[in-house]
Order: sequence, then structure tokens, then C-alpha cells
Amino acid sequence: MRALAHAAVIAALLLSATANAAVETYFAETRRVTHRGQAYNAFTWDAEVIWYATFFDDKFRTAFAKKHAKINHMGPIETAQWIEDQEYVQQRQWEVFISFYTKKDYKKFSLDSDSFWQIFLTTGKGEVVWPTAIEQVPITPYEKIMYRHINRWSKGYKVIFPKVNLGETYELTLQSIVGQSHLVWINPK
Repeated sequence: MRALAHAAVIAALLLSATANAAVETYFAETRRVTHRGQAYNAFTWDAEVIWYATFFDDKFRTAFAKKHAKINHMGPIETAQWIEDQEYVQQRQWEVFISFYTKKDYKKFSLDSDSFWQIFLTTGKGEVVWPTAIEQVPITPYEKIMYRHINRWSKGYKVIFPKVNLGETYELTLQSIVGQSHLVWINPK
């Protein structure tokens, strides 16, 4: 009887460790692909923009899909379909989740010609790639779980770029008349 109880405790600990490892893997991946940038006024040191960008590379897309399935309590068939859908999306585009804080007058961020902010991707070969879509994402409890850097002042956006060869390093630039900020990623090998 005692051996059965010990076996049950060991099994529970192993399951708990496996679940914690999956969560830690997602957050480790999030840390790897999320960078922070900022631009400040040179005279007043006021923040013009403070932003975070989470770049969906292949490895992160897989971790994201698994975390999404876990927190939404998906069954095995639903999870497999979700992961397959995410792999299809990954083959067709680059996605970046942006959250930023900026002054009220500077909030316009879209593909429209009157957007205050512009964003573009620069490949390792120097090719400038403009987004094909910018969509504001309401900040819900889901976003706060998936992107830990979000705070109550954040505005969230999904930015889509065409799929291009990024090279060994690539850069995301956010710019406006009040400043410019660059984030650089190194492609994992």
C-alpha cells in the first residue's frame, strides 16, 4: 500500500514538473524573441515611446501554439488542428506582436497615410520590408498571459510582414517625427 502511495506521489510530481517545464519553455522562448525599445525627448527626457516587440520565428510560433492550446484547455484533436493552422500561417508571413506606450497625441499607428508611427523590417542583406497589415489588438486577460510585458498603459498591435529571407540578423524600426527606435534579432541556428 505504501509503495502504491509513493508511486502516486512520484507520478504527480513528474506530471507537475512536465507541466512547469512546458510553461517555462514558453516563457523562455518569449524572452528570447521579445525586445524592448524606447525613444526619449532629448531636452525633457520624456518618453516619446516605450515599446516591446515579440517576433514570431518558427520556434516561437510552435511554443505559442502549444501555450495557447494549454490555457484554452483544448483536447488533442483540437490542439493538433490549432498547431497545424499556426504552422500554415508561419509559412506565409512574419508576425510581430507590438505593445507600446506613447503620448496621447502620438497614438495613431496603422497603415494609413496619417499614421503617426511607421514600422519596417530590415533583413540582414539590407532589404527594407514594409508591413502588409497592422491590426490593433484589445488587451484582454489572454494577451496579459501570453505577453508578460503588457501593462495597463500598453496598446497592442499585430503587425504582419510578407515572408522574406531574414538572414542572420534582422532589425525592426519604429519611427516618427519625434524619434526612432531599432530592435535587432539574431536568427537562431
